Amino acid sequence: MFIPRDDSADARAMVRSLGGSIDAMTATIIFPEGRLFRADRLERAKARLAVENPERAARLAGLRYVLLPRPAGVLSLLDAIPGDVVVIAHSGLDQYASFKELAAAVPLREPILVTAWRVPSDEIPFGDAERIAWLDRQWVRVDEWIAGTYRESG
Repeated sequence: MFIPRDDSADARAMVRSLGGSIDAMTATIIFPEGRLFRADRLERAKARLAVENPERAARLAGLRYVLLPRPAGVLSLLDAIPGDVVVIAHSGLDQYASFKELAAAVPLREPILVTAWRVPSDEIPFGDAERIAWLDRQWVRVDEWIAGTYRESG
């Protein structure tokens, strides 16, 4: 099922409805950024957030390689399916503007680097504000990891 990337009540309800159909053998994947990275999108999002939520904007001000996470879907998913979370970060796809462009480049000349970490459910806070701050910390970690891959590779 694909969920619209807006933060509408309908989209959140679709995510919450997943809870009844998920079992221990099912993975649920969510992309909190909602779209492919572009530097101009990041700057616009930061400027908008600075007006809407200065405290959160300050937490995310240093992001350079990822878009700001949109928390509504993550919050809905955590409410619907409480459990551990695996955060997956990748580096090396940023040179492709679309999935079509990526597919046309196969076989790739440069490796795609991937890392992941598991956050046990007992380390995920309760309450929307606390969970948003937690998500922001995860995204800062993703951004820092990506920055490290650029330093290491050139």
